[in-house]
Amino acid sequence: MKSAYRQHYETVSPDGTKMAFGIYFGAILETFDVKDSIRLRNISYFIEPDFPHDAVGNPTSYDDMTFGFGPLCSSDEYIYAAYNGTKDYQKMHHIAVFDWDGRLQKFYRTAFHLIRTAYDPEANAIFALVKDQGEYRLVRFDLPDTSI
Repeated sequence: MKSAYRQHYETVSPDGTKMAFGIYFGAILETFDVKDSIRLRNISYFIEPDFPHDAVGNPTSYDDMTFGFGPLCSSDEYIYAAYNGTKDYQKMHHIAVFDWDGRLQKFYRTAFHLIRTAYDPEANAIFALVKDQGEYRLVRFDLPDTSI
């Protein structure tokens, strides 16, 4: 299990009071309150990490591994997580929106493999670096409303 945390993504809320941590090998999302000290807020297990590994925890095969969370970004209200959920590492095609207690609020499918993400509160949009047909592009995903 410890090996699953080798590949992870994190985000801190713009107000600096919360942090989220998501893993790529499997799908576990942890949220923390970090205002005055670090305090675990929630752990959500979506896909248990399960993959063959050597004595020090390095994956020995990716064939049966399910990939989970990719880049995370956030607002003070929500976590925006790139999400895969398949055994194909090139299918990071979803954006899962969680509240800071780890509850899924919305789930969006995109046509792109998400590489990096950033949330813009003024535009209520996610900007993402994506890979599309072998080329890298910057795309904008306008979110339907701020109340989700």
